[in-house]
Amino acid sequence: MTENQVPRINITSPDMNAERLAELRRIMPDLFDGDGQLDEAAVRQLFPSEKIRGIEKYRFEWVGKQESKHRAFTPSRATLVADKGRSVNYDQTKNLFIEGDNLEVLKLLKSTYFEQVKCIYIDPPYNTGSDFIYPDNYAEKREAYWQKSGIIKDGVKLVALAETSGRRHSEWLSMMQSRLYAARSLLREDGVVIIHIDENEGHRLRILLEDVFGNTNFLGEIIWDKRNPKGDSGKVSYQHESILLFAKNLASFREHNELTVPKRNAEIMLKKAAHYFSFVGQKIVPPRVSEALSILGLSETKDYEEEYTLEDANQDYQKWLASQGTALSGGEAAYKHIDDEGKVFQTVSMAWPNNKQAPREYFMPLQHPVVGKPCPVPAKGWRNPPGTMKKLLNQGRIVFGVNETTQPRRKYILEENMSENLASLLY
Repeated sequence: MTENQVPRINITSPDMNAERLAELRRIMPDLFDGDGQLDEAAVRQLFPSEKIRGIEKYRFEWVGKQESKHRAFTPSRATLVADKGRSVNYDQTKNLFIEGDNLEVLKLLKSTYFEQVKCIYIDPPYNTGSDFIYPDNYAEKREAYWQKSGIIKDGVKLVALAETSGRRHSEWLSMMQSRLYAARSLLREDGVVIIHIDENEGHRLRILLEDVFGNTNFLGEIIWDKRNPKGDSGKVSYQHESILLFAKNLASFREHNELTVPKRNAEIMLKKAAHYFSFVGQKIVPPRVSEALSILGLSETKDYEEEYTLEDANQDYQKWLASQGTALSGGEAAYKHIDDEGKVFQTVSMAWPNNKQAPREYFMPLQHPVVGKPCPVPAKGWRNPPGTMKKLLNQGRIVFGVNETTQPRRKYILEENMSENLASLLY
């Protein structure tokens, strides 16, 4: 290779349509006729108990949908060309930046990254009219759109009022659909796709993603409050955008992942609780007394000292929590207790969560450790079976009230729960 030659990476994109058809022919050869063509009647006979539905069905359609889906699985004629001149540490780098039409690039990556990618994040054009237009998403002329949608046939307009508002949405959906199918093939079974969008196409994108990934794989929608309302006159002023999350396979995703985020204030809370707990058993001027003396302009002396108890530590810690206001999330503020080992914890109901009652064995009462009498059982039973309840009891993870009249609750320790579920609101 001469100095002026550009190195090319020999990657070819597979013909996914041909591969899928070949796989179907391999496992179900009886579905094909003597000429090797798929027999529609044979396919229908696979479901003899199913009624063949008419044209009235729930589905998401737009002009160009089938062509767009087909485009996602056709092989690419492009190739990847290495650009050493613009690269940094070309021979040692572990990162790859690819410039090009993203549909063609996604197809080329299938050869190397098929079902290998953990997470795909997409920030697509919002289709506001000023977005960058992709080569396969050019703005069609009205006549071309009418011809494709059946409004015009052989040059004759079939309806009096030809619809044009759907043209922009159809082109955008077609552009997105082909790329989503191509991207899906790169995801691992436990992978996830995350897409950022605004109100212009958000609701259509949600349905499109359900088409491509299946509605059972929807993980949720996060609302990002940008704190900056748009200046639209006469309408609701949008100040948020949406982030949609879909798993490739929900069961696999749940097996290997958790949608949690670190509790932002957990470390501060632990340090504050440890500070108060460090005084337990010592003779000091309690913080609440010290504060009162300061207000009265009096000096602290040994006369005001008293033994600092665990109850004092809890009172001071809870007072500090209250002073934080909205700086703490609800999940964080719930950890408002300090135990006799200095651990921060919260208590949670152990009641059976479902509408129907729990099995009979889930109604076994717990004996109060001090008074020795049975405590109340939740109306629908305990959340856990007797074996688990006994284990929790032996581990000191069940908190009782002052007497047997209070229903016991489960103890959760903050240090063991430093993360919380991903919330649907982002500020």
